[in-house]
Amino acid sequence: MNETQGVDPTFVFDKAIQVEYRGNVNGIKLYSGYCDQEWRVRQVMHGGYLLSMILNAFTHHFRNVHPHPIQISAQFLKKSMVGSCEIEIHDIKAGKNQSVAYAIFKQKNGNVMEEKIHATVMFGDLNKEEGISQPYFDVMPLPNISYCELLKPDPTIVRMHDRIKVMVDTQDKNSKRAERKHWIKFTDERQLDVISMGAFCDFIFPPTTKYLENNLGEIYWFPTLTFEIQFKNLPKGQWVAGSFRSRFLKNSRHEVDGELWDEDGNLLCITRHMCLIVPMKTNKL
Repeated sequence: MNETQGVDPTFVFDKAIQVEYRGNVNGIKLYSGYCDQEWRVRQVMHGGYLLSMILNAFTHHFRNVHPHPIQISAQFLKKSMVGSCEIEIHDIKAGKNQSVAYAIFKQKNGNVMEEKIHATVMFGDLNKEEGISQPYFDVMPLPNISYCELLKPDPTIVRMHDRIKVMVDTQDKNSKRAERKHWIKFTDERQLDVISMGAFCDFIFPPTTKYLENNLGEIYWFPTLTFEIQFKNLPKGQWVAGSFRSRFLKNSRHEVDGELWDEDGNLLCITRHMCLIVPMKTNKL
């Protein structure tokens, strides 16, 4: 019997990341979903949205064993498009405190199912973790929302512009560093959870855009090649504060390091992307 995971008809994000369990074939768990056209950057699906869909499938897979993701890393192999998708989940290691599995995200291209994303995850229980806790390095201060202004993305590029509300830190404008800070939430008041962190970690207006705007004067796209999240605390509330920075841009490839925080200043997760910088005209299927 098929089972549906992650559906709350009240919220558009939940409907968009819905997956359906199709069964077990030779030890491989099969899920299906649909990539919603409203979660795109121009013509290509938003990478963080897709990672949340994959996390949704993993959450169902581990539902009777572990409740939370501890870490996920993904490699984006090909562009994903609007339409049906399949997610295969393969177990790697079953453990008492943590278990590991990997997923293959596929979409049909003609008569061939193409592998678009590979993702490896570790699941555990964030509520039961204990031990030494100490921040060893200073992190960027949380943006004061009183210094932030509403960002209005170009709706012809950022299709989910009316699904999220972004308040960007205006003090970043005067920084010579490639840094961005913002507050962000879903416009329909959906509460945060660990699954939504996949999307929020990728709701980035890349720090390197300041250099590109000032020096090159062309519209660029920042496709993700690799994407990692380490989860630290369970989210609560609606608003997320994000701090992101890039240090090295070399041959159109750069890293984006960041942290997400809740409204009370609790660290939710840390993340790293490896991205390309290419002209927006290449964003097509």
